[in-house]
Order: sequence, then C-alpha cells, then structure tokens
Amino acid sequence: MIALEHIELVGLPVIDGVPTVANDNVLAAGQADPAHNGIYRVSTTNPGGVWFPAPRRGVPGVYSECSEGRTHRERRGTRAGDPRQHR
Repeated sequence: MIALEHIELVGLPVIDGVPTVANDNVLAAGQADPAHNGIYRVSTTNPGGVWFPAPRRGVPGVYSECSEGRTHRERRGTRAGDPRQHR
C-alpha cells in the first residue's frame, strides 16, 4: 500500500481504501517530515501498535510495488516519496 498523505505510523488504519493488517508493508510517501518517508511494517505487537521500518528502508534506489489499493494499486514508489505508475 502507498500513503501519499501524512499518516500516523501506528495501529491498523485504512490506507487507500484497504484495511491494513499486521505485517503489511506500507510506503509512507507523504509524511509531514520527509525524513520519515519510507517503507514501514505494520505492527500490532510493538507497544502502542507503533510501526517499524521494513528491512529495506533507506536503501537508495529501492522501489516498492503496490498490489492493493483503490487509487495506487499497480504503482511503485521510492523512499523519497516518488510514486510512479507501474507499466
């Protein structure tokens, strides 16, 4: 899933029309502080349900493909918040 708007990185929100579940990877590409953009793993086991960075976070040039969502399905994005249409 890709979130182009700022989201709280906790709990199980609905992103792009799809409910998140534990262990989903989410590309947060619209955080208020761009340093917090990245690929996160949804967690329900961390205290307060706080998400944690997915293992690939911060690797230059890594794209994330999105297979779920009403608007952003079949899209890719980078940690820098650069969503691109998948062709």
